[in-house]
Amino acid sequence: MPTPSEKSGRCLLTILIPVFNGEKYLDSLLKQFVRYYATKPDFFAGEKVEILVVNNLSTDGTQAVAETIAPQLPMLRVINADTHVPTAEQNVFRSFNWCNGEYTWVLGVDDIPCFASFSAIADILASRKYDFLQFNNLLIDEKMHTKSLPTPLLLKNELTETTVVQLVSRCGFWFILAGMSGQVLRTDKVRDYDFERLLRSTSIIYSHVTAYIEQYAAGRTALVNLPLVHYKITYRDISHWRNAAATLGVFDEFFWTTGFIRQISYLENKGIIGTSFL
Repeated sequence: MPTPSEKSGRCLLTILIPVFNGEKYLDSLLKQFVRYYATKPDFFAGEKVEILVVNNLSTDGTQAVAETIAPQLPMLRVINADTHVPTAEQNVFRSFNWCNGEYTWVLGVDDIPCFASFSAIADILASRKYDFLQFNNLLIDEKMHTKSLPTPLLLKNELTETTVVQLVSRCGFWFILAGMSGQVLRTDKVRDYDFERLLRSTSIIYSHVTAYIEQYAAGRTALVNLPLVHYKITYRDISHWRNAAATLGVFDEFFWTTGFIRQISYLENKGIIGTSFL
């Protein structure tokens, strides 16, 4: 298994970009960071922020894209995993062990960062007050038009303190946490987490939500009224779920029925949520 490069060191934030066969998206995303770095270098000053690309044994040009752009981003590290894992969730959780940041932001390779929020995010992280930060991200359609805020809360304050359990109780078990790009979390609480054990007990799809609830239930949590990313809404990904179901040998709706019940039961058995949660 690869190890971090010699130039890596402890920092405040790791922007973790897990990717599999995403050369087109990765090229666009990293070039956005190149432009931002050229205009706002202070965000990365003092090596307080790193960008970490973890390539899940891609078969396209993902590795070449990352290595081509790396000289333009001195804070960029690229890890080419020597084994492929089947899901994005599994790639994320093994990647936490390579993150040098006190905090980690998992950024989907096809999501669009909201750079205007970055300075405010840096200030919040510098306080080191919170373990889990959920951001109020924007939804856009395929023509890049803003649709809505996904959070069913009309937030008046910039920051609202809460707990992870209260957050999912009010906003939905998957609804607010399903998008991996929407949170910044304290890395130590998920580093070395036994994610494969969780998968054996629950379900692959959206298992990261259950893991986050388990690991951050007792942590200090805040809902931040700022967007980290623009989430692009698409209605053409039904085949993804069908393919995942076929791979596992389960019926198409498994993840939202039996799989969902397994995850709720897992948290109930851990004493994290009560039997009245649903």
